[in-house]
Amino acid sequence: MLDGIQAVGVDNGSPVVGEGTTLATGGGHDVLKALESGDGRVLVWGDEWITYNSGWVEHPEYQVERFWLNAIKWMTPANERQVAIPPNINGASDARPG
Repeated sequence: MLDGIQAVGVDNGSPVVGEGTTLATGGGHDVLKALESGDGRVLVWGDEWITYNSGWVEHPEYQVERFWLNAIKWMTPANERQVAIPPNINGASDARPG
């Protein structure tokens, strides 16, 4: 899920609590958790700013585009068509599937 991601950033978010594997922390709190339940998968990110354009444009040090592609790919069932990760996406070091 985090292949090719070095930083995403958190701005005034809330800690993510509950079940799941912690994948990222920020400000001393869990900010990203993943959980597999039955045939489904759930990701919880603790800050809504990740949906704003500024997270993509104004912070080139963050790999927000790659985060979203990886998240969609991870949540898509393995027997479904997977999202291809283009080699030119911020954070991609090569064209391998993430």
